[in-house]
Amino acid sequence: MVKPSKKRRYQVVVYNSDEMSFNYVIDTFQTILGYELVQATSCANLIDQLGKYVVKSFAEKDHATATADLLLESGFEVEIIDIFA
Repeated sequence: MVKPSKKRRYQVVVYNSDEMSFNYVIDTFQTILGYELVQATSCANLIDQLGKYVVKSFAEKDHATATADLLLESGFEVEIIDIFA
């Protein structure tokens, strides 16, 4: 039996900040990540509860970096995690 090969994924993690309003976070996630209101709100709530959350995952590092850069420019604390899934 052949095992399926694992693929590299790049996860964009956003950390909680008490300096941003929920509305700002939600609006930014809708704009930058292309999320609908419900998904953006869910991410904001999870970041608030957990202290950080993977908001998006990419197969290409360039896409993850571009998204992380946009979030950084918007005032978020962001990290890219390189994983195999």
